Amino acid sequence: MHAGRPLIPRDGEVRWHALRMQAVAQGMAEAGVGYRRETERRPAALRYAALRDGLADKLSASYDWLEQNLDDTAALHVGHVALATALSWLEFRELPGFRVSRTGVHGFGSSPGSTHSQRVRRCKRRSCGDKPTTDHAGTRCHCNGCTEAQ
Repeated sequence: MHAGRPLIPRDGEVRWHALRMQAVAQGMAEAGVGYRRETERRPAALRYAALRDGLADKLSASYDWLEQNLDDTAALHVGHVALATALSWLEFRELPGFRVSRTGVHGFGSSPGSTHSQRVRRCKRRSCGDKPTTDHAGTRCHCNGCTEAQ
């Protein structure tokens, strides 16, 4: 498909780490949907507090796992993309937060005004208009279709 590095590593422990992180991100999104259903979407008379609390515990355990296993220096892979997407949605819906006392996971959030990790920077080229880029290695800008070397 292309000659560049794939988002899903081909072999070894790096592949399994990327897929494991993607699976945790998917589980966080599923727990978030359930939590939101039990706190907002379901009629108040039918809400089940034990389920809501269990889903909040799953989110908290996932944040703790990520705090221990997130490698912010690794090359961008599918796990990072899934994690950034899940955390952004969880924060957008104001579900149990990951920002309190979790400095490693904190940088993956994307709300306006939040602190971004090294992985998310702003391109300073005039042609890009200060758009975010996810290439943390600093070799190329991938924002707004730009392919200029940095």
